[in-house]
Order: sequence, then C-alpha cells, then structure tokens
Amino acid sequence: MTPHGYDNTLVTLKQSVERLKKREIDMSELDESSELGDQLGLDSLDLLELRFDIEEAWSIRLEDHEAAQLRTVGDVVDLIHYKLNLVPTAT
Repeated sequence: MTPHGYDNTLVTLKQSVERLKKREIDMSELDESSELGDQLGLDSLDLLELRFDIEEAWSIRLEDHEAAQLRTVGDVVDLIHYKLNLVPTAT
C-alpha cells in the first residue's frame, strides 16, 4: 500500500499521469487546483485508467459516482484520503 501523506499521494499520482501521458510531469504542474482534463490533458480513457491505478495503489474501491466527480488533483487526493479514513469527520 502507498504511504498516506499528501506529498506521497501527489508523487504516486504524478507517476500515474506520466505513464498515461507518456511524458514527464513537473511537480509544479501538480497542485490541488490542477485540472485533470484541461491542464494535465487526461481524456476519458486516461481517467478510467487513473481510477484503476488509484484503486490498485491504495487498495481502495472508487464508486462510479465518486470517480465521475473527480475534476482536480485536489479532488483525487481528498477522495483517496477520505477512503483511507485520513480525513477527520465532523462530530
């Protein structure tokens, strides 16, 4: 399983995007507001493969409605951390 820190999550996402786009991604391209489609150039097939990468890397399951709402790197990181119970819940 991948380490849970924010930076580790970004590095793993970076590696997935690089594999999908067949080019290196500068870490400055990846921040919470980076858009998966417009900025990183991921098309619908890439997004499906990214979903599978996420599920495998973190041993989590993304539901269709969850995956459909992923628009930015921040959305992805938040969902991963939520699924791993790393996000504090409101009391």
